[in-house]
Amino acid sequence: MSNKIFPCDVCDSDDGEEIQCISKYTKGAPIHVCRNCGFVYVRERRSFQEIADTWSNEIYSDNDENRTSAIYTAIRPAIRSRLIYILETIDAELGLKGKSLCDIGAGEGVFLDYINRLKSDVYVFGIEPSKANCELMTQLDIDNFPGTIEEYIFSLNKTSEKFDVVTISWTLEDCQDCKVMLNAANNLLKPGGHLVIGTGSRILVPYKKPLDYYVGPGEQDTHCFRFSPNSLSNLMKRTGFLPVYTNRYIDQDVLCMIGQKDSAADSLAIEKDNYQEVIDYFERWDFETDRYFNEK
Repeated sequence: MSNKIFPCDVCDSDDGEEIQCISKYTKGAPIHVCRNCGFVYVRERRSFQEIADTWSNEIYSDNDENRTSAIYTAIRPAIRSRLIYILETIDAELGLKGKSLCDIGAGEGVFLDYINRLKSDVYVFGIEPSKANCELMTQLDIDNFPGTIEEYIFSLNKTSEKFDVVTISWTLEDCQDCKVMLNAANNLLKPGGHLVIGTGSRILVPYKKPLDYYVGPGEQDTHCFRFSPNSLSNLMKRTGFLPVYTNRYIDQDVLCMIGQKDSAADSLAIEKDNYQEVIDYFERWDFETDRYFNEK
């Protein structure tokens, strides 16, 4: 199956410029910035199913039940802690008692299990393409759907459950089409419901790691998007969400944004990033990586 070339997911512009200084970390695979709005994205992408299969079969490891050989796993303390942060932010800003919550890209169910254990009277549901992860959620008594969000939306009917809250934690950056995922989230929500996005792939903030810890070789469409606060807010508006909360992202690793379902949000103006400032940001990051982190 041939790859598809995408325009900018925020403004639909085809005018993208490759961020040249990144190519040495990706072994030549390009990552672009939109010259119109400053959004950072991978232009050439495989199908959503191929990307999901890479996550299920290569990035997650099913070789042992403790998942000690996994490239990525949510059982690690650092990842658990950021999920707790998202959970407590939701409870503080929206309140969870008596509500229903759907987690898109639920992984091993760590986040939903925390909700069950730490918060009372909440119904949780997970959508997850990895069948092995869904089996883990079933063992934790978490209702789930084994498939992609695209497949789940296709399976819906008029009587399908609607949720008070939809969460997308460290998943939006990993899908093929972020607008498809956010439109799907909108479809899952009750009128006035809330979308919560947690991500660590944020830019235009102080550097907290070497650049080669942020981008690397391999298929770049497993991490298609790199968000700034502006670009994430813009995507929410474009898909029918009014941004109502943004955390103090500037001095921590997590960017958390909450949007309320509102059909009028699409009429709001977007807030652009200057694409040249974005390129300069990565060039300075490359310089600092060479200066402080590369082995001599």
